[in-house]
Amino acid sequence: MEDINKTLEEDREEDELVKRAAEKAGNKAARESLALGLPITILKGTSVIKLYPDGKEELVEELENPFVKITQKKFIIKRVN
Repeated sequence: MEDINKTLEEDREEDELVKRAAEKAGNKAARESLALGLPITILKGTSVIKLYPDGKEELVEELENPFVKITQKKFIIKRVN
């Protein structure tokens, strides 16, 4: 039983490590995009906001429930010129 508990604890630690790494990578990508003069899209409460490098915020959409489980497995990212 100790081995199972140890494995579960290791899994939790690994999950937390991956979560922190993803958060750091996302924050870095956002900073770099803004530094390049590109807007980023964020969730603020229940509002989807486009944030511009000059600090301007544009409401994209107001969500009723922003915490919906995503089941789609593939996404196509379209380039906007």
